[in-house]
Order: sequence, then structure tokens, then C-alpha cells
Amino acid sequence: MTAPVSMIEQEAYKLGFMQVLTRDETLFLPSGEWVREFAAGLPTALGPCGIDCDDYAIGAVHYANIALKRTGKRCGHSFGYATGVIAGPYRSLLPGADQSGPHGFNLVRTLENEWLLVEPQTGLVEPLADARRRGAVVDLGLFWV
Repeated sequence: MTAPVSMIEQEAYKLGFMQVLTRDETLFLPSGEWVREFAAGLPTALGPCGIDCDDYAIGAVHYANIALKRTGKRCGHSFGYATGVIAGPYRSLLPGADQSGPHGFNLVRTLENEWLLVEPQTGLVEPLADARRRGAVVDLGLFWV
């Protein structure tokens, strides 16, 4: 199923993003199950390395486009790249990360009308609402989809 980008853009602003950039007229909405299976197969950070959060998140956007096109979906855009300020327990899940600060991650609007936060460095997937409720995501900056 697809959705007009204008609808997703409006939703992203309501979530609190400061800036939303779009690449297409429509967005493919994968199921939450597909997102979780896909994220489990991402190459993750196992310790200090030469690339950081934004490299992993941008890479995940690329991998998702390829994976969706291989399943026959004509519009491969689904994974968004997002920036925000991450705090507390969420940052502690990242190898070698500070306890809080700016961070790049992925955000996906699913077929089930849920926004999933995908941490490409660890493979963690959780509803954005849950991460915000517990204070792990304290601010949202850019959303590019």
C-alpha cells in the first residue's frame, strides 16, 4: 500500500520534526513485521568503527529501497532518515555512545499507521511513541523520506 507524501509530511510535522524533506510523490507503507525482519538483517555496529550513526541510517535507507524493489514494489521509498536528540537509556544501547546528544536513525511509517524507530547500529525497532514516552527521544530535527 502507498500513501501520498503530503499526508506523511503532515504527520511528521505533527510528530514535532523541524524540517521534512521528501523525494517522491508517494511513499510505500511496509508492514511492521517486514520492518522488523528487515532491520534484523542490517549490518550492525559491533564496536568502535570508522563510520557513525548517520552513515548507518543513510545506508539503511539504501538497503530498504533495494529490498522493496526486489519484492516487486515499484516505489521503494519507505525508510526515512531522521535526526534528533537521544537521551538516557536509549543511548546506552549504542556501542561507545555518550548518554545523550544528537543522533541519526531511521523512521518508518507502517501499513498499521504506526511510526517505527529503527536503530540501524543495533537492529533495535520500537514504536516512536514508546521511545518518546520514556524520554529516550527528546527532540526531533530533520526527517528525509
